[in-house]
Amino acid sequence: MTLRYRTAAMAAVVLALAAPNPRPAHATDSSWVSSSAPLNLRRGASTEYKIIGSVTNDQPVTVLGSENGWTNVRLEDGREGWIPGGYLSSDPPPAIRLSQLETEARTLRSRLEKTEDEAERLRTENASFETTDTEQRERIAQLTTENHELRALVRWREWVTGASILVVGMIIGAILGRSSRNKRSSRLRV
Repeated sequence: MTLRYRTAAMAAVVLALAAPNPRPAHATDSSWVSSSAPLNLRRGASTEYKIIGSVTNDQPVTVLGSENGWTNVRLEDGREGWIPGGYLSSDPPPAIRLSQLETEARTLRSRLEKTEDEAERLRTENASFETTDTEQRERIAQLTTENHELRALVRWREWVTGASILVVGMIIGAILGRSSRNKRSSRLRV
């Protein structure tokens, strides 16, 4: 029984590997036909099916699936059919690729111009900020100097005020000292 089970399992694996592996119906890979001669578009996946059209070199198609060496495709006009496998390329033909690259180059040039304009605007703005910064630094230095001068002036006033109070106090003391001497002299001494 074990031998039969192994044989059946091996046979299932071999059949699964040998069976065609069609793509699901929702698969949609863009490809291009890369045949030097037009390919017949058929209703089914063999030469026994009726020809319903042809596909020319570098024509874009959408891949719907594959089976038994045939590829199911949809053309740009909406028609669907089968072509022999091996005639499709995922890379666009040189003419289409050139067109794509030219479009990409135009887009990149446009972005480069915008970037250069933005860079120039930022350079101008930076120069303006540097000028403003220099002016502000000069103004700060000027205000700092004025502040030191004002502080010195306030201290000078404080010193003058203090000295004036001292002088006035000495004068008052001298006057009071004379008054008190005069009062003592008028007294009798024994």
